[in-house]
Amino acid sequence: MLALGVLFFLILFAIAAAAALAYEVWPEVEDKLYGFRRPWREWNDKVRVKVLGATIEGLSQPRVLLAATPRGSRILRWIRNGSAPLPLRSGHGHALLAWGAVTAMRKRVVTTVPPELAAYFASVVDAEGKLKEPLQRVDQLMLATVLYDMHEVTGDAHYRKAAALLCDSALATLKRAPSGAFLWSQTSPPVILVDNLAMVCPAMMRHWRWTQRLDARDAALLQAKEFLALGVDRTSNLPFHGYWYEMGLPGGLVGWSRGCGWFLLGLVETLAFLDPSAEDYAPLHEAFLKALARLAELQSPEGDWAWLASPGNVRSAKDSSATAIIAYCAERAMELDLVPAARFAAMTGKAAQALAGYVQEDGVLTGALCECPGLGSHPQEYGPSAYVQGFALALASTIRGASRVE
Repeated sequence: MLALGVLFFLILFAIAAAAALAYEVWPEVEDKLYGFRRPWREWNDKVRVKVLGATIEGLSQPRVLLAATPRGSRILRWIRNGSAPLPLRSGHGHALLAWGAVTAMRKRVVTTVPPELAAYFASVVDAEGKLKEPLQRVDQLMLATVLYDMHEVTGDAHYRKAAALLCDSALATLKRAPSGAFLWSQTSPPVILVDNLAMVCPAMMRHWRWTQRLDARDAALLQAKEFLALGVDRTSNLPFHGYWYEMGLPGGLVGWSRGCGWFLLGLVETLAFLDPSAEDYAPLHEAFLKALARLAELQSPEGDWAWLASPGNVRSAKDSSATAIIAYCAERAMELDLVPAARFAAMTGKAAQALAGYVQEDGVLTGALCECPGLGSHPQEYGPSAYVQGFALALASTIRGASRVE
């Protein structure tokens, strides 16, 4: 009897060990066979529904879809992620997922408010519209952008009030450089990141539109214009990762692709609300068009972008998050008649097709470069991320031919 018990235990142990080994090894084997992108997958209603479902489900989780963690055992990474501090739910991670869902509503791809989306907003702002978490970082302004868009879609004044309170608080309390440009956080080094454009400009331009606060418009314009002056490479017309504002010198790599996406997002959402006759319109529009044209030249034959946009890097590791953000910004610019569709529609179509290949069976997209811990730091780890998830859904909803999902 004892021998049978020991044998049973050994069999269970062997099954568990085999399952752990398969969990550890199979994704690497699959990636060796196919890479992150499955070339046979195409956008269709079934794929779009899966991506929408995964996006709104991610909003209900305490941990937003995270990019790949540093190297090591997948099992140990899972344990480490489980013990890591929870991210701010009002930060740009969850807000990026909400951006995708709200864009799907704005484009009438989704015709009702998903309960998970409404629940997410209720979890981050109270009944009076005040932020439930402390305002610590500039990326929390992305939540204000989504709240303003949610108000526009639904007509619910609560979302507008919450967005306005958040922007007012940011204008009053968030740390800025002597010039007035927003830093990432209260403890940031003297660096203005390209990421900041995507957090500040869309929110502040919407805040100006809905409240007529001129200091909100001026904050967005200053953030954009100062970056154009100090953070853009004059040869490639692409942004550096950031600039040291005390020395007036650029820092980090030129053409970090996701950073190029942040750059385009900040500019396109500024131009969306700026009158073409305004003094600042022409230089911002020119910078946007030059950067987008350069990126179109650097798109890979398959439709995605390498993690670093440069002529010699086209066939290196691809970044699905950069592909999603860049293509969404191009599609948004065509929607606003900022750029000719005849020139860029093929580019966004190829990008959308490439992104379809990153969709996994559960609707989660993979292949995104992981979080960059600082200026010029780009660990080469790839996986699921809110960066690609939110903007892939936004692109799939915005691009011509998107179907309605009940």
